[in-house]
Amino acid sequence: GVLVLDPLNFGFAGGNLVSTITLDARTNPIAAKVSIDLRRVRLERLFPTLETVKNTSTGSLGAQIRLAGRGNSIAAMMATADGTLNFGMAGGKVSELGIWLVNLHGGQLLPLLFGGDRPTQIRCGAAAFAVDDGLATLGLFVFDTEESNISGSGTLNLGTEQLDITLEPRAKKAGILSLRGPVHIGGTFRDADFGLSSQTIGRGVGAIALAFVNPLLALIPLIETGPGQNADCQAALASVSGAVKQSGKKVSDAPTGDEKASSPAPIIDMRKRSGPPAPIVDVPAKQ
Repeated sequence: GVLVLDPLNFGFAGGNLVSTITLDARTNPIAAKVSIDLRRVRLERLFPTLETVKNTSTGSLGAQIRLAGRGNSIAAMMATADGTLNFGMAGGKVSELGIWLVNLHGGQLLPLLFGGDRPTQIRCGAAAFAVDDGLATLGLFVFDTEESNISGSGTLNLGTEQLDITLEPRAKKAGILSLRGPVHIGGTFRDADFGLSSQTIGRGVGAIALAFVNPLLALIPLIETGPGQNADCQAALASVSGAVKQSGKKVSDAPTGDEKASSPAPIIDMRKRSGPPAPIVDVPAKQ
């Protein structure tokens, strides 16, 4: 027979998880379809054990998850899933310490460590994954704050729970002691590993080498010129408008491009390089 759980709703991180789950046991393995909306999830409630996040972060996150797969266990269903994972938020605040840790920006980090953390304004956040046979590929990632513009790429393996994500932070303010460069997130969903790219490590090694010549020269590879610009948040959020709606915001609530610069930072949408994204509604299960 066919089991339909509609609605299957409960509270989650200060918001609500609203879902519909269909399990068709007339075939073997079972065909499953999942539709999940995360509504008005509070950023500060997502990581309750992290005091820095809980005390300095606010904001409402929305998500739309549409998956279909086959299997007689949740793991098997996830390993064969097709669909989309979309996340969006407009506005809010986040730990400035956390942002500068991502940027590895020591010159800004020192006063925070000695003077306490403080929040920085979130302009927008957007992420869109296309899921094919259990592999979720990040086609769009933007997290833009007053201090930094972070883009990203990579994959999530829903079957093995493996992470392979690279974040590219771009500080918006000049500073020193910066090891700016890509940050790689590996490991598993439960045990993520954070590491520096070889490019970033190379800059640190270069600074050490120059220090043997002249201590002042060691600062050259570590100077951050602050090239990051404001993202066109409305353009980014338009790609995940359904998720933004679930957050309780509208795409028009977000700012556009760099209000102070003539050329805002471009939104790199990898999905445009490989055709249109997977549909957000009713993904058919594999036969």
